[in-house]
Amino acid sequence: MRFWLGLFVLSAIVLALALVVFGIVGVYQGLRDRDNAERQQAITYFEQGRQLMREGNYELAAASFREAVHLEPDFEAARQELAAAEAAQAGTPVSAIQIPTATPKPQQAEQLWQQAQQDLAAGRWEAAAVTLEQVRSLNRTFRRDELEPLLFDTHMRAATAARDAKDFTTAIRHFDQALAIQPDAESALQQRQLASSYRAGLEAADQQDWERAAIEFRRAYLIDPKYFDVAERLANAHLRYGDAFWERGIWCEAGQQYRAALALGLNTQAAERLPIADQRCQQRVLATPVPRVGSGAGVGGGGAEPNASPTATQSPYPYALDGNVGENFSATCTGHSIRGLVRNSEGAPVPGVTVRAVDEWGNVYTGVSKVDPPGRYDLPINSVVTTYQVGVVAGDQPLSAIVAVRHSERFSQQPAACHILNWLQLP
Repeated sequence: MRFWLGLFVLSAIVLALALVVFGIVGVYQGLRDRDNAERQQAITYFEQGRQLMREGNYELAAASFREAVHLEPDFEAARQELAAAEAAQAGTPVSAIQIPTATPKPQQAEQLWQQAQQDLAAGRWEAAAVTLEQVRSLNRTFRRDELEPLLFDTHMRAATAARDAKDFTTAIRHFDQALAIQPDAESALQQRQLASSYRAGLEAADQQDWERAAIEFRRAYLIDPKYFDVAERLANAHLRYGDAFWERGIWCEAGQQYRAALALGLNTQAAERLPIADQRCQQRVLATPVPRVGSGAGVGGGGAEPNASPTATQSPYPYALDGNVGENFSATCTGHSIRGLVRNSEGAPVPGVTVRAVDEWGNVYTGVSKVDPPGRYDLPINSVVTTYQVGVVAGDQPLSAIVAVRHSERFSQQPAACHILNWLQLP
């Protein structure tokens, strides 16, 4: 009996000690998190104060520096800037202010440096970034060759961790801080654009602004089509945007959006509605008078009666592709484009005709045939691999059948590549 009683007492003591230890660890971690938050807030106030100083708002600048010093009493750079702001408030010209040079405190910078190393070793990127920023603010000459590259790398790691947690606001802040150190860092620029566009797309989708959502998600998709679920979200934005046109009876635009959604993958609703939208779009075109040769709207004379209804042997459109689609890889293309010549039935160039191309994501490219060189048009396009739906239009009315033009990898890899589409106005 005594044995079991002793064992029970011993177990209770061990359990109590464990609770105390875990409690101490928890309190320590809580204090550490609080200290990190206070350091970050102090740096935020410090940067805010410097911006206000540049704007000449010395009173608010001084208030910001006071907050920074209150949170971090050893923040020497904030103390210096506070003295400058107070002197400027008193009427001393900023150019004449003598900011006292801080007495170097290598031991303080070294302590913060060591703390940052511990945070880095433990993968606490946010805390490490805050501490390293404080080291730099305290003494910009301290371990300069090591500090700048390490701070850039730490901000990138903190940004990546925040991005993976879908905290895009924090991620963008760290990408911006990394770019402040290395403005031309391609990886930071690209990741910052991805995070910014994806976040903007999410915000637009929350507001049911499907046009803007499609634009923002498309920007991210063109950089990295595997970025989170951007392809799925882009397809959904096109679908919802198409539904908005569908509900208003704008069939041609609805069809374009459904086609863009389907280009990103199978979508049952888009697949069901696209043929209906296309059919109603065609019906609208046939029911709408369009300018034809001889109507006074085109170049040349003769031909069909103005606004004549098409017969079974007539094309329902006044323009048709003249020959096959050509290609050109010479330097005359000056980049990537769709170009060609618009002529009337007698072979004369026709200026003022609009040619439109729409890519898989709904981007619209337009060009108008010129007076000089007569009848020529040129649509600059992106170099990415995609399929363009090309045709002659007047506003939102198609004036020709749609021609699918594939901008394949063979084209996208060339420094200059043109698709040649010539159009003929039918008699």
